[in-house]
Amino acid sequence: AAVCASLSPALRLTSTRASVSSAIKQAIPCAAASVSVSRLETQALCPYMHFVRYGLAPERSEDYKLNVRDAGSLLHEVLESSLAYFSGRDLKKITREEIFETAERVLAERAPEYRFGYLVSSQRARRQTKGLAVMARIAVFEAIRQLAAGSFMQVGRELVFAPGRDYPPIILPTSAGELKLHGVVDRADMMYLENERYVRIVDYKS
Repeated sequence: AAVCASLSPALRLTSTRASVSSAIKQAIPCAAASVSVSRLETQALCPYMHFVRYGLAPERSEDYKLNVRDAGSLLHEVLESSLAYFSGRDLKKITREEIFETAERVLAERAPEYRFGYLVSSQRARRQTKGLAVMARIAVFEAIRQLAAGSFMQVGRELVFAPGRDYPPIILPTSAGELKLHGVVDRADMMYLENERYVRIVDYKS
């Protein structure tokens, strides 16, 4: 009887629509004429995630540590800088040792500046850096091996398509009018075959 009595209020509970303050309403962006590709991807993946990230726009507290997102961003920088270093060279003649050495050197240059110097702040952090060095070596080696094995040539890195940048925004016609897409291409490769030009767009995921 006591259990039933405790459940009684829950059984009589009715849902109500919570009101949203005017401040929150103003903070939620309306449909924009120009959006990023990442934002469209977020909307397609999870509308609620899009609402929180771009509507409420909460700010993440900055902790003195290296999280997964930070590690991915750092590896991205190492990969970009390493490929830029080897740009213009015959990739088939670059040795594994030189690739590993370059990746480690670039990481060592970035580490003291990253996350307020966290990666060089303690023995534990230095062990994390060693783990990142292993991943950086593999990432750079595989990227160069892929380029060397085919006929594609790297023609661009960090290409921005937006007004006044490397390329204009991509215009998409919609029922609500034109939508301008802007974003960044991590890497663009090009190949000519039988008088045809082929372009490969590479988006790094770490």
